[in-house]
Amino acid sequence: MATKTLIFLVCFFAACGGALVAPLIGVMSYVLIYQISPHTQWWGMPIRYWGIRYSLAIAVSTGLGMIMGYRRLHPGKKILTSHERLLTLFIGLVWLSTLLWPMQAQVYSSDHPVFKMTKVLIFLLMLTHIVTTVKYVKILFWAFAFGVIFLGYQAYTANPHMFTTG
Repeated sequence: MATKTLIFLVCFFAACGGALVAPLIGVMSYVLIYQISPHTQWWGMPIRYWGIRYSLAIAVSTGLGMIMGYRRLHPGKKILTSHERLLTLFIGLVWLSTLLWPMQAQVYSSDHPVFKMTKVLIFLLMLTHIVTTVKYVKILFWAFAFGVIFLGYQAYTANPHMFTTG
């Protein structure tokens, strides 16, 4: 197994454990996992068929960390703010429209869009209840920055044929 694969696995399991203690670690790791997309990297190929859903594992760890350390979080006075209620209502309408007017049989690469939207809602609710201070927002921005630097490096070093569409 490649060194980068081992480094990723150590960081991934450390992030899962860290999310149990500090949910902010879970939020940052979730963002980075989505940007890095380990199953598409060459170093992720040896572990692709292990069946690990990295973002799901991080999200579950983050959720458990929120539950275990709820007293340390500062979620605010309301359970849901107005924009969170509107987003929840929107997802409810998406579910209702899917149940009333099912889509034609289509092939999806992973999950049905309704499930993806529901996962986005759950993560956003966790994010808005964890990232509640300016310091945490700055830390989250750094996670985005590191992910963007990684993606930029990949684009800079990519072969020209990776940019053709046909």
